[in-house]
Amino acid sequence: MREERERKNEERSKKKMAAAGGASSGRGESGKGSERGENIQTAVQLEGVSKRFGYFFALKSVSLSVKVGEFVALLGPNGAGKTTLIKIIATQMKPTAGNVKIFGENTFQNSSKTAELRREIGLVAHESFLYDELTVRENLAFYAKLFSLNKARERFCGGCGSSWEETLS
Repeated sequence: MREERERKNEERSKKKMAAAGGASSGRGESGKGSERGENIQTAVQLEGVSKRFGYFFALKSVSLSVKVGEFVALLGPNGAGKTTLIKIIATQMKPTAGNVKIFGENTFQNSSKTAELRREIGLVAHESFLYDELTVRENLAFYAKLFSLNKARERFCGGCGSSWEETLS
C-alpha cells in the first residue's frame, strides 16, 4: 500500500516538474539520475547541519531527508530554528557545519553552483515582499527580472495556457 502511494506521488511530482520546466534542469525527465548518473529521488538531504550565532546554536546536528513529492511541516516555538533551517535549505544562509544537498548537489561546495541552485529554489516567507500597487502578474514579472530568471513566463504558467494572465491581472 505504501509503495503504491509513493509511486503515485512520484508520478505526480514528475508531471509537475515537467510542467514547471523542472525536466529541463539537466536531471532527466525520469527524475532518476543526473548527468553523473546518481539517484536523485531525495530532493533535500541534510547531514549533521549546525548553525551557530556567536555562542548560541540555532541548529545543532540536524539531519533530514525529504524525497521528491513529500511534504514536510516544521513546528516549534519561537527561536527553535525553523527559519534558520529554511534559509539554509534555500541557500540563503550557510551552515556552520554539516552537509546540505539539493537534488544530490552539495549546495555550499562551489559558490557558482550555490548561485545556480538558489535561482531554482522558490521561498515564500511570512513577510510580504509584494507591492500592493502591482498586480500579481506584475509582481511576478518584477521579481523574475530582478533575479534574472530565464524563461520565467513559461515556468510560471507551465501548462495552463494563456488563462493565467487573465487570472493574475
